[in-house]
Amino acid sequence: MIFLFQKKKKQELFDTGYNKTNGYLSEILPKKRKILGQKYKNLVDYIIKFQKEFNKSNTLNAYLKLCETFMFLCDEKKYIDFEVYNQLSSFKEEFLKNYKYVNFFGFKSAEVQNKEHLAKKLLDLIKIITIKIRELES
Repeated sequence: MIFLFQKKKKQELFDTGYNKTNGYLSEILPKKRKILGQKYKNLVDYIIKFQKEFNKSNTLNAYLKLCETFMFLCDEKKYIDFEVYNQLSSFKEEFLKNYKYVNFFGFKSAEVQNKEHLAKKLLDLIKIITIKIRELES
């Protein structure tokens, strides 16, 4: 009799675990993936705004757009993949090393050195995030 009770209890536990896991995979996980995908899309939007200013050589505006990107990341960092975040941080550091603020007789401007290299790194970063979005949508 004890053996049957244990067998019945094991089956109950198995069924409960299976049903909970199945519910998570079919209902909750798709919702989480959709929310996460939207966060990555928002991140790409910020980066593209930066890219537009960067490509137009509006260096000061590009700097401000990069600041906006990291302000967005303050709240969203916990959702963003470490690899993506680290690459974005690495890009920011490299941008700042090449960024130069100039005040010439009261005229304020900014310039960036190694622009071609930075542009390539930026495209690589957008590509990585776009792949992440596609993975979440599949």
